[in-house]
Amino acid sequence: MRCLVILSLLVLAASGAEEDNSSQEIANLQDILNSYHFIYTPQLDLFDCVDMSVANYRFLKSRGYETRLVIVEDGSMLDGTRLGHCMALVLLTNGWIGVETKKSVINTNESIGKLIGINPAYIRAIYNTPEEVYFQDERGPPSITGNVIQRNSPKTL
Repeated sequence: MRCLVILSLLVLAASGAEEDNSSQEIANLQDILNSYHFIYTPQLDLFDCVDMSVANYRFLKSRGYETRLVIVEDGSMLDGTRLGHCMALVLLTNGWIGVETKKSVINTNESIGKLIGINPAYIRAIYNTPEEVYFQDERGPPSITGNVIQRNSPKTL
């Protein structure tokens, strides 16, 4: 399964997702992501990338998208410890695309993610379910449970 996802990611990365015939599909999904926000502020070990990615996984699954979770390399600490980062993956017509939740990339009060291509060389692990991610996470299940996503209020002009 991992090879299939990596192959699909390579196809998506090589095809230039934003410029091919799936650009409307990407725009539609990004509009959906931008129509919702997280009701909690991201905070390490309380409501972090794992929790936000699992929330996106469940949200997108409930809307009919084929979704996975992925851990990617995200730099290292001074002592050489490798850092990981969790994201949801969504299958679109031309392959898989990541849903980024980093505060440096999106305002989580306005959106639940930004669609990005993922370099397969940085993939550490791919999971089919949130339970698999939490089983591997030494911190265990999340502290915050239940619905963590809310629809944005309509903007007035």
